[in-house]
Amino acid sequence: MLRTTVLAAGALLVSGPALQAQEAAAPQLPAFAQKLLELPSKPFQCDLSLTAGGDGADIGAQGHIDWQDARRFAIQLDMKVKTPFAEEPQKAGFRLVGTGDWLYVDVDDPQQRQILKFKMDTLQRLMDASAEQDLSSQMGIPFGPDMIKGMLSKLKFDEKTEGGRHHVSTRLDESVFPEMAGTTVAAWLQFDEKSGFPMEARFEVQEGEEKAQVELKAANLQFPETIPADRFEYQEPEGVFVQDMTMFLEMMLMQGAGDGEF
Repeated sequence: MLRTTVLAAGALLVSGPALQAQEAAAPQLPAFAQKLLELPSKPFQCDLSLTAGGDGADIGAQGHIDWQDARRFAIQLDMKVKTPFAEEPQKAGFRLVGTGDWLYVDVDDPQQRQILKFKMDTLQRLMDASAEQDLSSQMGIPFGPDMIKGMLSKLKFDEKTEGGRHHVSTRLDESVFPEMAGTTVAAWLQFDEKSGFPMEARFEVQEGEEKAQVELKAANLQFPETIPADRFEYQEPEGVFVQDMTMFLEMMLMQGAGDGEF
């Protein structure tokens, strides 16, 4: 569960900046969503905590985000994972680093350390090509500005503002995506009223009798004019295999072009 969780989180964080940048100009977005989509264009720093539970495991994590722009960022989490199969929590680490040229996903858990790297120019080309398609039937998730806009138009948001926070809640189920038959996702978010930054988020997922929860909290939020460049450096560790996924991205581009999808 740990590896799936952190790699999935990494994939979402990777795709977010490109999709946000394309969607920012889309009309008819709720005000809180418009503010959120503008955030990746300016530097910020914050501490981050995460808790997750489900499928017999509990995860707790503490970390930090340094964000300069959509190509230069560093996200680090130190995790503890409790499972029914171990008496003591297991420690693990997760890093996501955008150096400007490369994106690194570094997952270090007790079983093994796995490091993936992606050429950011190639990743952007794939996202630009994919955003022109309706990939929801293949991926089961909204992908591309039109699909995100379509999803937002179907969702109903309950909103209220109090104590300097803007509270938003919504529910995602098969009425939005038929592929989600039997699965329901409920979301509660709190945004800083002034900056629009998401300070807290809680998600509850139910699939049949199985339930899972994820909660994230941000703290010590700052908006500096710039962040030291060394925060976005990544030194490939000696003796650890680093898998370059760029060729895989190129194959996806070639396959898409050959199929007439891109």
